[in-house]
Amino acid sequence: MCGIAGVLRGHGRLADQSSLEAMAARLAHRGPDGHGTLAHGGMGLAAARLSIVDLTEQGAQPIRDEISALVFNGEIYNAATLGGRLEAEGVVFRGRSDTEVLFHALCRWGVDTTLPQLDGMFAFAFVDLARQQVALCRDRFGIKPLVWAEHRGDLAWASEAKGLLPVLPLHPDDVQAVFALAGRLERSPHRTGFREVNRLPGGHVLKATAGAPPVISCWAPLEDLVDEAQHDELAGTDPDVLVGRLDGLLTSACTRVGVSDAPLGLFLSGGVDSSLLASLSMPRSPALFSADIGGDRSEAAAARRVARHLDAQVTMVEVPPDAVLEDWAIATWHAESPIVTHVNSFPFRRLALGARAAGVKPVLTGEGADELFFGYSELLVDRLRVAARAPREVLRRTAARVPGPVGAALRRFGAKQGEFLVDLVGGFRRHVLHERALRAFSFASPGTAEQSAATLEWLGDHLPTLLHRNDAMGMSASIEARFPYLDDEVVRFAVNLPPSAKWALHPRARDPRHPFVLDKAVLRRVAARHLPASVAYRPKLGFPVHGYDRVRTTTAFWADGYVVDLLGLDREAVDHLVSDVDPYLAAKLASVEVFGRLFTLGHDIDVVTAHLCSAATCTDL
Repeated sequence: MCGIAGVLRGHGRLADQSSLEAMAARLAHRGPDGHGTLAHGGMGLAAARLSIVDLTEQGAQPIRDEISALVFNGEIYNAATLGGRLEAEGVVFRGRSDTEVLFHALCRWGVDTTLPQLDGMFAFAFVDLARQQVALCRDRFGIKPLVWAEHRGDLAWASEAKGLLPVLPLHPDDVQAVFALAGRLERSPHRTGFREVNRLPGGHVLKATAGAPPVISCWAPLEDLVDEAQHDELAGTDPDVLVGRLDGLLTSACTRVGVSDAPLGLFLSGGVDSSLLASLSMPRSPALFSADIGGDRSEAAAARRVARHLDAQVTMVEVPPDAVLEDWAIATWHAESPIVTHVNSFPFRRLALGARAAGVKPVLTGEGADELFFGYSELLVDRLRVAARAPREVLRRTAARVPGPVGAALRRFGAKQGEFLVDLVGGFRRHVLHERALRAFSFASPGTAEQSAATLEWLGDHLPTLLHRNDAMGMSASIEARFPYLDDEVVRFAVNLPPSAKWALHPRARDPRHPFVLDKAVLRRVAARHLPASVAYRPKLGFPVHGYDRVRTTTAFWADGYVVDLLGLDREAVDHLVSDVDPYLAAKLASVEVFGRLFTLGHDIDVVTAHLCSAATCTDL
């Protein structure tokens, strides 16, 4: 619900009020309803407010007393419960905001005790003004963003890297920009597209005192979601009972996550995830919005059918064929990295603009369902091939113990240099997640452990890319995305749910990506309680969009640009890139070019947009 920023200066320097005002102004799109700053010694805080709960001035930030202060971005869904406990301890509240509840909880119980009690999405900076200390905290999944940097003895933080510009320079990281082509930058829990600017990973807290190095620790490891007792209990539960329990959990989640004093919206694709949320949220009458990209990939007709079933209206936001060129620069500016993994960021931003134009501030979306319930075709097929991969894995592990040239040959068998480089620049994140997840499910049989571990892997490696897309594109239009599927009780149920409940054999080849296998089986059975079977069992499309497959660049597009200079490409190389390289791959490289022109060459958004529209085209397929 806000953009937050701040600085903790070292060497006895004082926080500068004008710099704090400038930091808040840089984040004005995240919070157009007001801003506030606080300078106290070397400590400075700034906030740009998007008012959603308690629209009065009682919810303004920073919030402070004589000792402590807080800037907070997000929503605490159990604020009423926590507030009741605090009132029993003698706290008197001025207003109804969750910001005030969080502030008093932190003051009375401390950061370490408060964090595990929070149900919601958040990033906040809680400071001790007297001791000049700060604690930066993020929710378990990193739904709300927070970046930080050290510069000349100062510590600075903000919801977005551009919020740091008034207190330190931004230098794009050329290595990360190039390897963004493989999607690793978007997945990184701690790297950004800028040198020396770091993400605070989800589920982590950074604590710092003026003049001392920060200390980062994890307060919410993903593995803590695994509960052997709950896993065993769910494994012994009748499938029909599981469907009923998940139905109840999702209904409650929609109620908690839908709390708002501002008009509530919902992004409806027509697929099972968002359609189920729309059905369960109808008591709150959210405004429905859907993107119409036109052509045979459009889901507009499916979204209209769901709206008719719910006796509701859906606002269609038109996305023209050339939107990718028109929106590329401004979307990249807000994403602060090359847009590679999610080209649907472009229609998502237009959808957010449509919701904002209708007066909506928070919107419900279906992110998280695929990761929790086996919704990705590649994930599903890969996990069903575990047995086929087993001999190769045994061979690989055995090779490590075989001496001489035979062992060396075996170790090189199947080695892929490209994959190694991608994993290297990504800090081997996927492998680390896999090993941790397997250890967490070590109580289960090998097959069950392997499939169950996939849920944690995708929550840690793929979900962050979607959360970043939703936050960056939504907040570019002053829209806050919320995620009922990531409600704590829903997540714990899904993580510990036996894989056999998440997929099922099916007599019909409904989806060519995994024929005769039904994905998200238990979730689809819940949906069948509320929606027509044609919706509940509709194959996943995943927010399709006419994107990079239609983009064609020209030699003029690359001339005097970032990529040519960075990679030292001569005229012949550029000609080859334009005429002979797969256009889809060339377009992904063009995303790096757009990023470089904005953040390295310093071109204005309008200038880069004009360049895109004049030196690149979108073809008809």
